[in-house]
Amino acid sequence: MTCGVDRRVASQSTYVPMGPMLTDTNLRRRFYYIVVSTWYYDMTSYYGDSESVTSVPPPYSMYDPNDTGAQQAFSHPQSYTNYGAYPRQPSGIPSAIGTRMNYTAAVDTRYQARNDADERAPLIDRTSGNPDAKPKDDSTVPWAWASVVLLLFAVTCIAAIIASNQTHRVGELNAHVEELNKRMKDYPPTPGELEELRRDYDIVRAAHEQDYKTWDATRTAYKADEERWLKARNDYFELRIDEGNLLGLSWRQVESHECVAFGTRAVTARLAVNKAEACRHMPIVVDGIAVDEPHDGETFAGRWNVGNVTACRPHWGGLNDKGCIGQGSGKHRFEARLWDIHNGDWMAMCSTSPQEINGQVFEHPTHCESRTR
Repeated sequence: MTCGVDRRVASQSTYVPMGPMLTDTNLRRRFYYIVVSTWYYDMTSYYGDSESVTSVPPPYSMYDPNDTGAQQAFSHPQSYTNYGAYPRQPSGIPSAIGTRMNYTAAVDTRYQARNDADERAPLIDRTSGNPDAKPKDDSTVPWAWASVVLLLFAVTCIAAIIASNQTHRVGELNAHVEELNKRMKDYPPTPGELEELRRDYDIVRAAHEQDYKTWDATRTAYKADEERWLKARNDYFELRIDEGNLLGLSWRQVESHECVAFGTRAVTARLAVNKAEACRHMPIVVDGIAVDEPHDGETFAGRWNVGNVTACRPHWGGLNDKGCIGQGSGKHRFEARLWDIHNGDWMAMCSTSPQEINGQVFEHPTHCESRTR
């Protein structure tokens, strides 16, 4: 503002009503009046010529706080003090001389100039909004749209798959319903048809019963053949024994030893005649069981492994589940203690004793180990 200067300052402060000093029709006026600052003008003289009077650069103006009709919008607060002449009022009456006037400015930070070329340069930067705010980054917008498109595509594919499965299922159900409807056309069957069904059922049932009888007869015949074979074998051994006895050969001092396998015990006997050939060929009967030639033949001693010995049948204790032995191996480990073993033959008995686990029979364990507890 340009005006004459006078150093005299009035001691009295009053508010002088003032109208708007300028009008800018190119501004969008949204009146959010916030009192932010105060201007002080010490008016000590008024010269009245137009050269000493200039308007405040737009979009600034001042108003009396008590006069609501004179409120104008400001884009940014500014505070200053001028001395000298002040422009005329709208009524043509000059401002008071020698009076200190206190004015208040209101600010709307949302104002934007529609035509900056027609405005004179403001006193300060008129940038609206928060000057510290960062500009909006639009680089993420394409990626956001791409994500939305991909999500919609995935949802569409899933919906198509579900719809296809449901359509296929509905088709199967419809076909089943049609088949049932065709069968229901002839339902219920007539008494003649029921009688025919009963006859067919009786024929099938009689055929099954005949099969059962045939299987039982075959099983009985097999057992009879097995018994006859065992009897013939024993008769043959007894015949050989009789022949040996006729030759003066016989086994004496029959002794039982340790178990050598599950259900098998070692038995020794001494031949009464010193004939090596007789030792190799003479069988023996032990506990009513005929045994072929000895496994070991010395000059006058033989050794046999006799099976089906009850005393050589140890049993396994309770199973301890040790879980899987390796990831992806498909093997499960179980442990059990072997009971009713004698004379230090635990290794031979353990390695030949069978066990049933979950319906599966194992002829022998994977490995044996002697533990104190």
